[in-house]
Amino acid sequence: MRVFVAYGSSQVAARVIFALQRIPSVRFVGQSRDASGSLSSIRTSKPDVVLLVAIHLEAQSFRRLLEDVREIRPVPKIFLLTAQSCEQYKKEYRRIGADQVFDTSTEFNAMIELFQHGRVMAEQGISGGEL
Repeated sequence: MRVFVAYGSSQVAARVIFALQRIPSVRFVGQSRDASGSLSSIRTSKPDVVLLVAIHLEAQSFRRLLEDVREIRPVPKIFLLTAQSCEQYKKEYRRIGADQVFDTSTEFNAMIELFQHGRVMAEQGISGGEL
């Protein structure tokens, strides 16, 4: 599956990329350090999954990026990895477009396991090996 990573924290992004690049079905098609530069790259690279590592992304620009990515056709899956673990924040992120929201400190491994077991794209009928 084709994955694009937008991040605010290079340390966390490096950890994510290191973990995901070990999965044969994952192919990175781009990355961006800021929300404002990400949208055009996401449109061009046509990822299956956009992974937002929003540890230090500026809140307003991140929110706008999340909403804008939802307008891309076909709509990629949008995963958010954040330090905001409160259920209230998770609900709000899902409301504005995130498919899954993961807490960096407690759900990092669960997110990686979704990619490992091919469950990321399962509801769209796409297995990791087909991409």
